[in-house]
Amino acid sequence: PTAMAAVATFIGILVNAVIAALMPRLSLVFYRDRTPGIFAGVLWIVSCRLLPNWDVNHTIAGLVLLCLVSARTVERPRNLVFRSGALWGAVAGLIAGLLLLLNPATVLISGPWLAWLLFSRRIPLRRAALYAALAAAVCLFPWILRNYRSLGAPVLRTNLGMTLYSS
Repeated sequence: PTAMAAVATFIGILVNAVIAALMPRLSLVFYRDRTPGIFAGVLWIVSCRLLPNWDVNHTIAGLVLLCLVSARTVERPRNLVFRSGALWGAVAGLIAGLLLLLNPATVLISGPWLAWLLFSRRIPLRRAALYAALAAAVCLFPWILRNYRSLGAPVLRTNLGMTLYSS
């Protein structure tokens, strides 16, 4: 138990350091200036909890990562490798889906974020629909299918966080 607590604390510290390090990049997305992000990173380090507290630190890190990945990739030009941004929509979908399974409240941030991003960058409707559909389906469909087969109902959430914590 002591070793697991030490590992969990170390992972919490590492995740908080990653969040603080990504703040300047996130600030570039919102304000086109790193200065607010530098201040946010410093404030994050000063105020964050180093002890593990369920999935809060991991959820915040995932949301920051989702914002950065989707902001960078939503405007990818068409080419042979990333046709219509489908691959990057799938990557954003994987992050958004894992976040939703980890903490369903993240849909209150990730959903409006993707909608605002697609609208503000004036992405054509067809491409935006493909990106959003992939973002919703990549991670969630397999989990819903698994729950349908295992539980007999197509439910989304089956207490994944508590299951991972107790295992």
